[in-house]
Amino acid sequence: MLKSKQLFINVVLVVLAICVGAGTIMAVKADGFEYDTCNGQYIDFYIDEDGDGFGDSSATSTAACSAPLNYASNNLDCDDSSATTSPEATEICGDGIDNDCVGGDEACVWTYYLDADGDGYGKSAYSISSTTEPTGYVEDNTDCDDSNASINPGEDEICGDGIDNDCVGGDEACVWTYYLDADGDGYGNPAYSISSTTEPTGYVEDNTDCDDSSATTSPGATEICGDGIDNDCSGGDETCASVEITYYSDEDEDGYGNPTDSISSTTQPTGYVLDNTDCDDADSSINPDADEVCLDGIDNNCDGNIDTDCIDNGDGDDDIFIGCDPFGNSFSNHGGFVSCLAHYTNWLKSHGEITGREKGQIMSANANKYKNNNGNNGKSNSNNGKAKGKKK
Repeated sequence: MLKSKQLFINVVLVVLAICVGAGTIMAVKADGFEYDTCNGQYIDFYIDEDGDGFGDSSATSTAACSAPLNYASNNLDCDDSSATTSPEATEICGDGIDNDCVGGDEACVWTYYLDADGDGYGKSAYSISSTTEPTGYVEDNTDCDDSNASINPGEDEICGDGIDNDCVGGDEACVWTYYLDADGDGYGNPAYSISSTTEPTGYVEDNTDCDDSSATTSPGATEICGDGIDNDCSGGDETCASVEITYYSDEDEDGYGNPTDSISSTTQPTGYVLDNTDCDDADSSINPDADEVCLDGIDNNCDGNIDTDCIDNGDGDDDIFIGCDPFGNSFSNHGGFVSCLAHYTNWLKSHGEITGREKGQIMSANANKYKNNNGNNGKSNSNNGKAKGKKK
């Protein structure tokens, strides 16, 4: 029995030994299989920190069957800290960087164009190549007239001047907008317009008239408060301030008021006007706008002077006695008759019709006769003293 147990133990130990040995052999074979996948050919890889596909040219290589993470199979990158610097990058001249790793920065040569008029735009027909901009040259080559600084692509086109100001290929024809001016006040109606190269009849460039049917309504007119009209096109009628104004009585209705008869009001009363220059508000023929009548003893034009700058009747006989015939007119008083007679006899004397002595006789006789006949409305029809003969 003891021998049987010992045998069983020995058998188990042998089996275990065989199993352990086989596992070891298999492990060695497996490890040998992995080891033999490169077939003994290892590849050198280089660190590629910027991930641009090019390894660092200054880094030490690492041998492996395949590329480890962040490694590349080349070492052509001259700056592994910048992904924009590699053999496949485009070289930018003059930036101080060897962008394409060819061995240094590339010197820039651009083309410059003559700018004879100094307007910043060059002439394409005259150019030079240089690493720096020469004096009198620019990079632009779009100037169509390099002799005139006011002609270049940066200028505004002026239509109709015969010049290609902005170098677009020719002068621009002018087309203006004109507005109907129906009332002829020089201000156009914004609602009616036409486009034309010339101003049509009845149209203007302005378009600010608010009433094109009335020539008295326009932006140039004076606003009249309280009339219900937007006279000056400012947006509505102006409200009149409640201020009392002095108005003067105009009894004879000649438009001129009596300076001695006035009232103050915020509105104009009937029969009153703003003017106060009438010197006789009972007679509509006497006012500042009337003509002064010679020798009638009346201040017809209210200038404060009687018979000054008076007019004749134009009958060609040098007669300046309009309204003053001492032997045909009636007078309100003796003084008016004497004044008229004096003017009349002075004229006769100045024209050689009577002498100074005869003038005195005429004045004396007729002045007394006027007094005697004053009951007949002051009229004297006698022709005594009306000497017409030449001086003897």
